Amino acid sequence: MSKRKAYSVADKLAAVDRVLKGESKARVGKDLGLPKPTLRGWVKDAPKLRQFVNSVEQEEGLSRKRARTAKDNDLDKALYTWFVQKRHEEIPISGPLLHAQAQKFNQELGSDPDFKASDGWLWRWKNRHAIAQTTISGEIKSAEKRWCQIISR
Repeated sequence: MSKRKAYSVADKLAAVDRVLKGESKARVGKDLGLPKPTLRGWVKDAPKLRQFVNSVEQEEGLSRKRARTAKDNDLDKALYTWFVQKRHEEIPISGPLLHAQAQKFNQELGSDPDFKASDGWLWRWKNRHAIAQTTISGEIKSAEKRWCQIISR
C-alpha cells in the first residue's frame, strides 16, 4: 500500500494547467499517481487556488499544501499592511499590539461584531504571512530593513 503524498499549491496548479491545455485527466492522474476524483477536485477548485496564489506575498506560500485564506480578507490585508509599515519604521511589534490593532481594524471596517483576536487567530495570521519573532539589533537590524523594503515593493 502506498503512502499519501502531499502536493503543494504550485504542484496542483501545474497539474490543472496540463488538463486545461488538453491533456487527459487519466494521463495526468497516472503520471502523478493521483486518483481521478482528486484531480477532478483540483480542476474544480482551480479558481480558488489561483486566487490564493495571487494573494500570497511570499514564495513560501506556494509551497503550502492547502490554500487557506482568512475569513475576513479586508482585516487580514489591513493588519498586514500596517505591520509592514511599522516594521519598515523599525518599530518593535508584540503580540498584544497586534491583537489590539486587529480589534481596532475590525471595528473600523465594520466587520464581525463577535470577532476576537485570540492567540489562535494571531498564530494563524502569522503563519499565513510567514511572520516570525525576531530581535531587532546589530546586523539583524539591517537585514530586517532590507526585508521590509523587499516586502513593500
